[in-house]
Amino acid sequence: MNIAKFLSIVLLGFAAFAFGAGSTSSPAGFGTGEDTLDKKIKFPDAAASSTMDRMLTCQGILKASGKMTQAGCFVKEFTDEPYVAAVNKAVKKARFRPAVYNGKKIGVYFQYRIRFTRKDDEQHITLYANQAYPENLDAYGEDHIAAQRGVMREKWQKYCPSQARFIALARAHVAADGRQSSVKVTHGSGIPINNKCNKAIVETIEQSVFIPAYADGEAVPSSYLEAFGN
Repeated sequence: MNIAKFLSIVLLGFAAFAFGAGSTSSPAGFGTGEDTLDKKIKFPDAAASSTMDRMLTCQGILKASGKMTQAGCFVKEFTDEPYVAAVNKAVKKARFRPAVYNGKKIGVYFQYRIRFTRKDDEQHITLYANQAYPENLDAYGEDHIAAQRGVMREKWQKYCPSQARFIALARAHVAADGRQSSVKVTHGSGIPINNKCNKAIVETIEQSVFIPAYADGEAVPSSYLEAFGN
């Protein structure tokens, strides 16, 4: 007997929020309509078992046009690959809600998670507009929207390695008004970076504009984490 498939798409942390009366800034999100990411993802055929639960952490540049470029998801194990491929394919066709800063649409670095679950004949895809930074989850829960950094001329690319592989993790505090502080860079993986590269990453963060995190439709202070590398 064939299993009847029921696909339920649950989109969390966006769309229903009213981002403050009179506000001229608002975060990017998954949007609504026929071309949103939820409607473009095809549940992988690799999900053959009757019960499964898989979470992907993804990121990309969400442009002012609502298109995402330089998108990708982290592969923790080889069994993630069919799911990452499904997301990457869907992202190319999807449309997102762009961020607004001071009344103008801007591009931002958008970090999000996708959860694939299956139980018996039901399949679910749940989207979260955050990267699950523990401090933020404890304070605001899974449905919050993480702070977003505006795309700019990336100074760090001039001073950091272009060939040798490296990942450096930049952390900062982003206040409810979007001001950043306490920037710190630590080694993630690959070769260690030199002082010039480290300084350039710090200055990139310090010179960027930020859309603050949102919880229950209100801007809130949060911790910000971004991976820099090649």
